[in-house]
Formats: sequence, structure tokens, C-alpha cells
Amino acid sequence: MENIREVTIQSTYLQEERRLSILLPHASCIQDTYPVVFCADGHDILNMIPVIASGMRTGDVPPVVVVGVHCNVETRAEDYVAGIDSSRFAAHEKFFTTEVFEWVEADLGFTPTRSNCGLFGFSNGGALVIHLSLRHREKFGVVIAFSVSRSPEKIENSEYIREPRPRYYLAAGVQERLFKKNTLRIAKALAKHGIEHLYVERDAGHNY
Repeated sequence: MENIREVTIQSTYLQEERRLSILLPHASCIQDTYPVVFCADGHDILNMIPVIASGMRTGDVPPVVVVGVHCNVETRAEDYVAGIDSSRFAAHEKFFTTEVFEWVEADLGFTPTRSNCGLFGFSNGGALVIHLSLRHREKFGVVIAFSVSRSPEKIENSEYIREPRPRYYLAAGVQERLFKKNTLRIAKALAKHGIEHLYVERDAGHNY
């Protein structure tokens, strides 16, 4: 069976504890390096881990390390969405991209390379990973963002074309009008500048 770990780390930047839920490949999947996906809303990632683990067992999903970073439900919007509270967003950004990243290197023994390192988030978490991927493009080469919420802090199109450019996988539901509109806007900006991406729509609302 895959190894699922639950840990709590103390954040210097946030001045509070945060939980991590980690999925590790089966011990038989011996590789020098593994793709690592850092995920917002780690409490919800727990619901997805059994599906990912099943895919790894059948070979439909390659061996991957999933790091689900739990949120503080009371400050989720301020932590995740740029432009609501700049100091809170900056503290969470440092926690996510520095403290969690360093914990993975130190505790799990993985040193993620940019080509094998990704971000995943949905809704406000989608907005978070879009911003983090552009601010830390030297670390994250892949961005998976679903149903991206609109942020008060606008991302200029010129930010998407700076090197190195992440690869993007975007998705939205046809029934979630505002989230679909914003996610599609990002996809059009990427297409305009010839940036590698895939955008898909599903017959769904703003739900799992």
C-alpha cells in the first residue's frame, strides 16, 4: 500500500501550526526522483488521495508525491487570494514556498526539480497557485488550476510570458459562470502568447 503521512509543522511566517497530508508512492516504486505536487486545501486533498493511490497501483498514474497543505479556514481568503490582505498573503506565500518546500527536502529526502515540481489548487486555491507559479517560476514547472477565482490583484499578461514559463492545466465547470469566465480568461492569455497549456470544461458547477 501507498504510505499516507499526517504531520503538523510550525510556521515561523504565519506564527501558527499547519497540517500536511502527504501521499508517498508504494515502496516498490523505487526511483531516484519523483514528481512532487504541492496542493492547496490539504484537507480536501485527503478525499482525492485514494483515487490517486488507486491510479498508481494500476499504472494509470505514475509514481508521484502529493503534499496537501491544509488551510486555516478562518483566514483562507486572505492567505490564498492576492490583494485582500497583502501582509497575510506574503506570510502564507513564504510558508508555502519556503517552509513547506524545505520540510519536504529535509524530512522526506526529496529535492524537487523544477521540471518535476507542480502546484495544484481549485477556487481560491486555484488563484493561489496561479500567483505562486509566476512569483516562484524557478521552483514550479507545472500548474494545475481548477475553477480559478478572480483576485483583486490583477496579473498582467506580460507576467505569463517571462521565462521560465510553467506548463498549465486548467479546468472549469460550464455551470459555474464566474469561475469559468476567469479560468477561460487565463487560458486565452496563455493561448495568445503561445504558452503550453490545456483548458477543459466539464458539465459541473462549483463543486467536487
